[in-house]
Amino acid sequence: MALAFTRISHEVGSVRLQAFHFLIVLSSDLLFTPSMLATILLRKPAEAEEVARLILESHAESRVFALHGDLGAGKTTLIKAFCSVLGVKDRTSSPSFSIVNEYQRDTGEALYHFDLYRLKAAEEFEGIGFNEYVDSGAYCFI
Repeated sequence: MALAFTRISHEVGSVRLQAFHFLIVLSSDLLFTPSMLATILLRKPAEAEEVARLILESHAESRVFALHGDLGAGKTTLIKAFCSVLGVKDRTSSPSFSIVNEYQRDTGEALYHFDLYRLKAAEEFEGIGFNEYVDSGAYCFI
């Protein structure tokens, strides 16, 4: 499965989104490989929902999104914004220790938020049922 390849250059307020590109490959040989060529500058956390909405609208058919960045880069802030835009009313948090958090959208559909930092081997992906999550058709934010 390979998902969305798109280039965008767009400004929303003081947020600049340039050349957003992501690729997730799932196969028997390569379980998870994100490749991101993106610059997302969130000068104010309040702008995260605008950026999340722009990304979702630009990739309306996509359900799996991978974010990569250093600790404290804003990945969880952006995923919380995705959740808000998609109608999650529950309190959201980083699944650092649980590896995956499940939320319910206002439509009743599930939404999954992963933190794969602690996983070190392909067997661990299988152990949490990773393929089932990403093949479920539900939104998955990694």
